[in-house]
Amino acid sequence: MTFQRLGSRSRPSITLDRLERAIELLDYRLAPTPGDDMTYLSPFPESEWTLEGSAYQSLDAGSLYRYAREHSGETVAFTIRPLGNAMATAYAPHYTGEVVIGPKPALGGSASARFFVFEFAWEVPDEPTEVIE
Repeated sequence: MTFQRLGSRSRPSITLDRLERAIELLDYRLAPTPGDDMTYLSPFPESEWTLEGSAYQSLDAGSLYRYAREHSGETVAFTIRPLGNAMATAYAPHYTGEVVIGPKPALGGSASARFFVFEFAWEVPDEPTEVIE
C-alpha cells in the first residue's frame, strides 16, 4: 500500500450551504451510528449518521454559532474537507451530503474562560458521499 504525502496540511473545514466554516471549528466527527432496523435481506443493520463537534462561540454575523441559531431545524448541504485541500483527490477526498441543523446552541460559558465553546450534534439523513474527482 502506498500513501501520497500531502505536504503541509491545511485546516479541516466544513462548508454549510456553500459557506466555509473553518476558522472557528475546533473538532468534528462524521460518524455512523448503528440503527435498530434490520432488513430481512441484509445481515447488517441500517446506519444513521451524525455530524458532531465543537466550535468557538463567535457572535459575529456569519459565524458558525450564529448560523446554527438562525438555521435550526433546516436541512442544508454540507461538504467536509478533512485535509483542507481545495480540490478533492483520491488521496485527499471530500465528503458531501445534507445535514439537519439541530436545536439552537446555548449561549455562554464560564466567566473565567477566555473563549466560549459550543458543541453540536446534527443528523445526517443519508450516508455521506465520498468525492475524489
